[in-house]
Amino acid sequence: MNGKLHLLRDRIRSSLFVIPALCVVGGIVLAQVMLWIDTGVSAPEALTSTVESARVILTTIAAATVTFASITFSVRLLLISLASSQYSPRVVNQLLRDPFSVRVMGTVVGTFSYCLLVLRTVRSPLEIGGTAVIPSYSIIVALILGLIAILGLVGFINHSAHSMDVSNILDSITGQSMASVKQTWTEEACDGTDREAPKPPDNAICIEFAQHGWIKYVDSDQLLKAIPKQSSLVLETVAGRYAIPGTPLAFLWPEPDEAADGDGDTDDADDADDVASKVRAAVQLGETRTMQQDSEFGIRQLADVALKALSPSMNDPTTARDAVLHMAAVIIAMFDRFPPTRLVTGDDGRTIWRPHETSHEEVVRMAFDEIRISSSDQPVFAGELIIVLHQLHLVAGSSKPALQAAIKRQAQLITDAVGSAELTPADQQHVQAIFERYFE
Repeated sequence: MNGKLHLLRDRIRSSLFVIPALCVVGGIVLAQVMLWIDTGVSAPEALTSTVESARVILTTIAAATVTFASITFSVRLLLISLASSQYSPRVVNQLLRDPFSVRVMGTVVGTFSYCLLVLRTVRSPLEIGGTAVIPSYSIIVALILGLIAILGLVGFINHSAHSMDVSNILDSITGQSMASVKQTWTEEACDGTDREAPKPPDNAICIEFAQHGWIKYVDSDQLLKAIPKQSSLVLETVAGRYAIPGTPLAFLWPEPDEAADGDGDTDDADDADDVASKVRAAVQLGETRTMQQDSEFGIRQLADVALKALSPSMNDPTTARDAVLHMAAVIIAMFDRFPPTRLVTGDDGRTIWRPHETSHEEVVRMAFDEIRISSSDQPVFAGELIIVLHQLHLVAGSSKPALQAAIKRQAQLITDAVGSAELTPADQQHVQAIFERYFE
């Protein structure tokens, strides 16, 4: 999928405004359609209402849906606040992307809009026009929408209560992380995955960031089109990092030719400023970090939940263990695939180097470095962490000696940290015994 379209879809999914706004428009359109039907089709006597009853029904539903909307938004904001303080601010994005809650909000505000427009057309014989207007079919639809809104509110409360379960939050992050891994990591090793980028020459042009924000998407195809023929580009960033204005985005060499080719080809006629603008346009920035090209963000969220649970203010090692187990599932999904290539080549000698793309070893370090430091004074959790690392060690297999070495190093560091902590000798020996059982 095109990067910009993917970014737009991601923005819509995490917005609390777009879907409800579309439902308001849908309610208005539905009201006009039903009123048009009422003008041409007479309703059976059993379905007709009086002017007074019609107004009472529509007014009651409209007032109730406004109340439902306020309850829905209040509960939503409360859940976001609780999740941010109890688990991690990074998990807020998972709650914002919850499609069920947004659809309930849309149903409620759409019903209100519908009832408001239908209520406007109800008239008695004594009012302007002298003819009673009672849109019977429209009122029946209003009743149906009102019942759906009530059921939606009940379902929303039930869904919200379960959504705060830490297992559901962790499972949601894990599922999105695995989906991101399948999208950005390959099943077969790419040519150039392990290649080191060359050092840019002294005459290379430094392209700097002009704006700040989280890097959401880097369009390699657009980058290849942006640089001149026979040029090399070394990216100094990667999706998931924060762009700081004035810092290097990429190095390009040789310097773009300002003169057009004799055949009129303008690809190489762009000067350095034009090429820099096109390169910046290929790097999409945003206000928040997402998993579009940043599979490691899921691990970051799970690690943050574990760190929060291990903090003295929370002191919840069970939640930390659950977060580590979910994180291990994501890491194993990465072990089964290969990270994005660090070398991208195009036509006419265009080459892009991406030295900051992650590797399996870097994923292991990112996942466990901070957690092992925080768990040095908790021998029980440290022992469980070593067991999880043993499972990753088995999955890595002997065909990946560098990865196995990185995993064993983490287990050794955990053992050393516990050994130097102010713990009883029995606790230290317990962790040492677990390490020797699985890694010696």
